[in-house]
Amino acid sequence: MAEIKTTNIPIPKELPLMALKNTVLFPKLIIPIIIQRSKSMAALESALADDKLVFFATQKNIEDNITKEDLYEVGTIGRIISVFKMPDGTAKVDVEGLVRARIEEFVPNEPYFKVKVQPFNLILRNSLEEKAMLRSVIDQFRNLSNIRSYPNALPDVIYMMAQLKDTEQIIGLTVVNINIDTDEQQRVLEYESAMDALRELNMLLAREAEILEAEKSVAKETKKQIGKMQKEMFLREQLKSIEKELGVDDERGETDQLKEKITEAKMPKDVEEKALKELNRLSKLPPFSPEVSYLRTYLDWLVEMPWSKKTEQKITLKEAEKVLNQDHYGLSKVKERILEFLAVQKQVGKVKGPILCLVGPPGTGKTSVGQSIARALGRKFIRVSLGGIKDEAEIRGHRRTYIGALPGRIIQGIHNAGTKNPVFMLDEIDKIGMDFRGDPSAALLEALDPQQNNAFSDHYLEVPFDLSDVMFI
Repeated sequence: MAEIKTTNIPIPKELPLMALKNTVLFPKLIIPIIIQRSKSMAALESALADDKLVFFATQKNIEDNITKEDLYEVGTIGRIISVFKMPDGTAKVDVEGLVRARIEEFVPNEPYFKVKVQPFNLILRNSLEEKAMLRSVIDQFRNLSNIRSYPNALPDVIYMMAQLKDTEQIIGLTVVNINIDTDEQQRVLEYESAMDALRELNMLLAREAEILEAEKSVAKETKKQIGKMQKEMFLREQLKSIEKELGVDDERGETDQLKEKITEAKMPKDVEEKALKELNRLSKLPPFSPEVSYLRTYLDWLVEMPWSKKTEQKITLKEAEKVLNQDHYGLSKVKERILEFLAVQKQVGKVKGPILCLVGPPGTGKTSVGQSIARALGRKFIRVSLGGIKDEAEIRGHRRTYIGALPGRIIQGIHNAGTKNPVFMLDEIDKIGMDFRGDPSAALLEALDPQQNNAFSDHYLEVPFDLSDVMFI
């Protein structure tokens, strides 16, 4: 903290000059200075050997090697009060500011700067306006100290300023106790009129107050955000501990695995949305809820369905004929019709419409012919026996609301095949029955009709599945 001193000392015309970095010395204040540079040490030795008076000028930069152009013209004549030399060759000096002065001329001198100076006092008018401005400076400084405690602005400084009558002392005390740049401090020092200096100081204090208010607002908001983040972090840690005790951690791991499987299954967009919606429901259910097992089974079915998996087929009629002849003797008309069907499929790519229907008494080889077709095409073979089925749910599946519900025979067959284009044999289709639970043969229409089977709807899955690539026999 700067101290207050008043003195009347005769000042010589020529004085040694000491340059200050990031510091401005004001009259009637005492400040500590650390001296390190050789030029400054030489100036100090010269002053100590004479009248202890030095002209202190602030640098425009922070360089060590400076010229006269690097110094402000206006500075303060100061008196060395005490010197404490350090072991490393530097010195700590207490300096008392005496009076403002302006450099008139640099006197050739080595190894330090020497200058001719012209002292000048602050012009005081003692007008009402000046007194009002001075009071405003003191009030604003007090308000600043209330907003935030300055490291330098101790309570006794504020009390001292209220008791002081010397305008120059109040200006100096205010400047060194507020956070303003060196060039702004220098600007206040250079004013010859107290009114101009007070006006400048009022503006700087008002700006500082605005900055501090903004800092306070930002700090408050930051503290609020940090408090919120800490609260969230604490609650999350508590939640983790609770979940660990309840064994929910494993459940969460399963949920993440299911989400990965849904992404990898390459489902149609609407099916994927449905799956993610059900997964979200599953993650929010308590682990002991009976619905958890139903939802997990449903999601397992969805991710395991071959939405985009196909068996690559290469139809070679000679190879197909060879396979048919290897597996069956005779049946020339049957083989001829099968080869016609395969020839058309090879030409068109995907046949919409005709379905192979094999008719004959038991034991004539209908099922084995179907297997041969699958082998000839290089596709998976699925056989479902429909003999004696009377419930429509066997084809379309059961609603998920029923305990133990499962998809229908067609979806189960596709699921077991693991590919969306198997050869699918509906065996003993003529032995389907019907009763009060519905007509299974009517439900087969959606699966077999090429105009409808690209969006076959199973009651259990509740999402359309494309059967158009399946070869039904």
